Amino acid sequence: MTTATTGSTIKRTLRADASGATWTDELEGRPLETGTRLELCVRGRWVPVLYLRDSHTSLEGPRAYLRYQRGKKTVPLDLDGLPLRWPPPAPPAPERPHYTWWGDVPEGLLTRTALRAEGLRPGGEPVATIRYGRRGRYQETVLYDRAQAVPRKEATPAQLAALEKATEVRDQNAHRRRLEAAAEVEREEAEWQAWLVEQAGEGRAALREIVVRGHWLSLDTETTELEQPEVIEVALVSPAGEVLFESLVRPLGPVSEGARQVHGITDEELAGAPTWPEVCAQLVPLIGARELVAWNAGFDRRALARSSALHGLTWPGGSWHCAMEWGAQIWGEYSERRGSFRWVSLDAACASEGVRLDARHHRAAGDGRRLSALMNAVARRPAP
Repeated sequence: MTTATTGSTIKRTLRADASGATWTDELEGRPLETGTRLELCVRGRWVPVLYLRDSHTSLEGPRAYLRYQRGKKTVPLDLDGLPLRWPPPAPPAPERPHYTWWGDVPEGLLTRTALRAEGLRPGGEPVATIRYGRRGRYQETVLYDRAQAVPRKEATPAQLAALEKATEVRDQNAHRRRLEAAAEVEREEAEWQAWLVEQAGEGRAALREIVVRGHWLSLDTETTELEQPEVIEVALVSPAGEVLFESLVRPLGPVSEGARQVHGITDEELAGAPTWPEVCAQLVPLIGARELVAWNAGFDRRALARSSALHGLTWPGGSWHCAMEWGAQIWGEYSERRGSFRWVSLDAACASEGVRLDARHHRAAGDGRRLSALMNAVARRPAP
């Protein structure tokens, strides 16, 4: 039995089962585990304690202790002499009004922040709650009664000085962090610009090396379409801009409307043009072992190979250089999404490099001449 002042004592028993012998401590028939919260009667007053038990076991069982919850003092547990009891159940928390709209909150109920603005602080427990927000973003806070609030203590001169010093240090730290962040942005931007200059330098060096070798020709084609192209015009231009070869080609298929809108070559113009075997027989010997430079070389090579295959011929491989790919590093913007430089048109590259030439756009000879002029302009610019 537990009395108002004496309480009960712990009963220890030794229980044996298939797994072995186990010491068990019980209070009022309820087993105790280490860390259990109890109350100890000290001079007629109940004091909260913790029941603790170590792993060492003697003939009398494991050693047990009590620790006062409001301090670190630990005393051995006398199983027969200390009056203990289970803590009484906490009284149920009173139900507080709950509001979902500020207009329903009675006058005099304020948040802690509102009380602080009036120079007050809560003088009791919260008396209500409110849930507020919009568009799915809601939060809940408690409300206090202004009538229970008490005045906030005036700050002492020492506290005001400490607050001023803390504010000064905070502002200094914030200013330092802003300067560090700005310096980091400038450093990253400088590194980025240096990398772009380096990439452009690599592109210029590659094109300059081709020009310096001097064993190259510009080649350009116009085709029937983009997906399954046939060559309908081809031109070969020397490094000096001289058109060495230019010819229309009569294809096996019609010219698509989209391609005709670009280069303006019609099926009627091609009706009397030579076939690809006739053109190829004149073109290949002029190329010989020279390097070929083209704007979008991959497309031109595919068009030449397909036209040859349609007539049972094989286009010789040769050495090709794509000025458009190197030019992307020089004149194109870098795409973060693709992780590469964007290609630019031949007209845009010429405009950026200051190349102005009176030649027909989107025709083989005109584009070939512009490409030769662009290569020479790149080579003339001194290396960084």
